Amino acid sequence: MKTLLILILLIASPTFATVDYGGVFKIEAQLAEQGDAEAQVTLGVMYLNGLGVKQDNLQAAIWFRKAAVQGEVDAQYNLAVIYDIAQYYEGTAKWYRKAAEQGDAEAQATLGAMYLDGLGVEQDYVKASTWSRMAAEQGVAEAQYNLAMIYDRTEV
Repeated sequence: MKTLLILILLIASPTFATVDYGGVFKIEAQLAEQGDAEAQVTLGVMYLNGLGVKQDNLQAAIWFRKAAVQGEVDAQYNLAVIYDIAQYYEGTAKWYRKAAEQGDAEAQATLGAMYLDGLGVEQDYVKASTWSRMAAEQGVAEAQYNLAMIYDRTEV
């Protein structure tokens, strides 16, 4: 989350156009190659958004996966998003689950919705309710809505 926030702040800053993303990329690439998970997330974000490098979803996924297997929650979430875009829903569910298990509210909400619809997982209203409730308690409006839908459809 810290890496993403830093990149958002850089983009939002008046000096955005003067940021040397190529230089940032070189530094982060060295750290990432040494196994630094935060640097790997940063490279994933840079590839995903074409900051200092040509935009490349495959390279973004590669770097997110390296960080995700080290337990980096932002990487797990971002990897799930890329898999979702590619319509690889089993992979999407796997990485949302890993991020959700670490308390990521958006991942919990999305995983709940996947269980509600049976997308990438077997439809399961109990699991949909569990994940949606966890996200709803953290204030995620989508999860609150989905929880109401679950209660309307079932007696969970």
